[in-house]
Amino acid sequence: MKAPWLIHPCKLDKEKGDLCYHNMCSPEYEEYGLQNKSMYRLMITGFCQGITTVNITDKKITIYMIAAEGFYFDGYQEYLQMLSESRLPLKEASGFDDAIRESIGIQSLFPTCLPDTDVWFDFENDILWTLTKDNIKHLYLILEELKKVWPKRDT
Repeated sequence: MKAPWLIHPCKLDKEKGDLCYHNMCSPEYEEYGLQNKSMYRLMITGFCQGITTVNITDKKITIYMIAAEGFYFDGYQEYLQMLSESRLPLKEASGFDDAIRESIGIQSLFPTCLPDTDVWFDFENDILWTLTKDNIKHLYLILEELKKVWPKRDT
């Protein structure tokens, strides 16, 4: 497992059953770049769900995750904790730290989280996560549908 460096904020479109990526400016995020390769690995190896928590002030916040089959979720908790505390340097801001704080009622002075972000995708470790049970349920269904058509796509 690598320390996360490329984490991309995403939006679930529950009505369309789609995962939308926010503005992808870096070349790492291009169609045939790291995002596509990560999603390919998820589709080929299969995926599973995990749960962990991060601590902010005196509160525990549950994080719901989907990653490649065999992923060590407990080992990733340390990175999520660091992200939630803005202690992990990333190529681009993910806004996860702001979203965590907002989930417990703390507003950021200079928010980096896009208002409709509800999923984060770590391209290097092939893991996606969210803050609600409802979102992880929808994300899992979206990935299951994608997996059905993935072998037909030219990767």
